[in-house]
Amino acid sequence: MPVPSSITDLSKNASDNSPQGTESAKGTIDDYFRAQSSFIRQIFDQTLGPSVGLASATTVNIGFAAALNVIISGSTTITSFDAAQEGTLRWIVFNGAMLIGHSNDAIVLPGAANITTAFGDAALFKCTGGARWICLSYMRQVGTGPVKASASRDGYLAAGDFGTFAAKQDALGFTPYPASNPANYTTLSAVGGSFLPLGGGVLSGSIDFLNGVGIYMRDASNNSRQFVRMQGNGVNFTIAGGAAFNYYNQNGDTIVASLTNAGVWSANVIVETSDERKKKAWQRVPRDLVERLAGIRKSGLFTWKRGGERGLGVGAQSLEKILPEAVHTDGSGAKSVQYGAAALVSAVELARAVVDLRARLDKLEGK
Repeated sequence: MPVPSSITDLSKNASDNSPQGTESAKGTIDDYFRAQSSFIRQIFDQTLGPSVGLASATTVNIGFAAALNVIISGSTTITSFDAAQEGTLRWIVFNGAMLIGHSNDAIVLPGAANITTAFGDAALFKCTGGARWICLSYMRQVGTGPVKASASRDGYLAAGDFGTFAAKQDALGFTPYPASNPANYTTLSAVGGSFLPLGGGVLSGSIDFLNGVGIYMRDASNNSRQFVRMQGNGVNFTIAGGAAFNYYNQNGDTIVASLTNAGVWSANVIVETSDERKKKAWQRVPRDLVERLAGIRKSGLFTWKRGGERGLGVGAQSLEKILPEAVHTDGSGAKSVQYGAAALVSAVELARAVVDLRARLDKLEGK
């Protein structure tokens, strides 16, 4: 093996390097010593040596620079670096504003997007073979990351993005609707639509609340307070404080329905879906339904244990034994009654009983 001229001429296996016992080193032993000394210096320059200054250009020869640390100055756009040994690292500091162009074949940058440098920015590049370099890290000396986030590309956040997020977060709060100033509404978006746009407008769209979604409003001190919290995919929700959850008409000046914190729901008309085209497998209720309803003991006036308000209704457990389809049980075991359907079906059975009694009476009276 001749005297090596580069570190890459050396082998990782000591037995493969020269001089070997079978080779004559007479007259060249000093060349081997000088080569080894230069390699030690090259290693020092690559790891601990001073930075090498280079000017920005279309192609910057960072691979040829005998240093790990490189400083690039100028404003010329950089589209490539020179070829280097695979695995070569370069820690670059930029002393100026210049554009670095992204390319999958030359310089691979975060987010697959170009970067405009600023004074003091630093980046770590690794050669993947030939003249292809990949940016492993990019740090701004001042500000946010180099790539602005977008819907179609991952990347770093720019300063303006945080303002957008803050605005979206503030949109969870809104002022109760005053007919004289609809501009007090902020956008409250959810799956399916929104209440009112910022700056006023009419009530539009619909809202499908997902599990855990809440509506917030501002109090007198402009603090965000929870107003309504949706649970169980919108099946159940609670209202904070003593406020009412009001629905307005298309013009936003009249309340057409409301729900109070006490659980009182009011509206001009309340309807349930009951299209016959959506139903099948009809069955008659038990013929003795009226007699069995008459046997319910827990029916009439009562007092709620919590709050002490007086109420009117039936015991859900008692009705469930007769019309289980009219009773709903939630995840906590609490029961509620589908009063409208239960009352109408019971009324139909009573009407049939009355018609039957009239027919019998007419027969008895000889009509």
